Amino acid sequence: MTTVRSRSAGTSARTGRRWHRWADEQGVVLVEFALVVVMLVVLLYGIVAFGMAMALRQSMGQATGEAVRAAIVFPGDDLAKEAEAEDVALDTTDGLGKPGFSDIDAQVAPCTTGGGDCITVTYVYRYGEPGAAIIPPLPGLGLLLPDTLTAAATGQIVPGP
Repeated sequence: MTTVRSRSAGTSARTGRRWHRWADEQGVVLVEFALVVVMLVVLLYGIVAFGMAMALRQSMGQATGEAVRAAIVFPGDDLAKEAEAEDVALDTTDGLGKPGFSDIDAQVAPCTTGGGDCITVTYVYRYGEPGAAIIPPLPGLGLLLPDTLTAAATGQIVPGP
């Protein structure tokens, strides 16, 4: 005589063992999730911080170009042109970065090629100083960001009639 085993009894015994094994691994899933979420948040933060620094650099480049164009057509002597260029560069980037961490310098000097005078506007933002960053840096993220952001533009002053 053969013994017939019930299928439902065998399945429930196996399922019970599987449930017991999964119950032991529930904490592992939580730990893995925590590690992955932390890495993703740091990655996202780095992308935003680097993007903000590059946006500031792009605005500085635009400001120096605008300052050179304004100084070229500004009537007056070299000192007046330099002052106008510095004012235009500062006004163009008003509200960007943090006050007190930028240096704008305009210089009129003889051009290196051709004749006449050229005006050069240099904009330096000291991004690496404490408190200068647009977004507060995470520990270790400061190694990836630049200490200074620099933009410069030069244009030839066309003598007036």
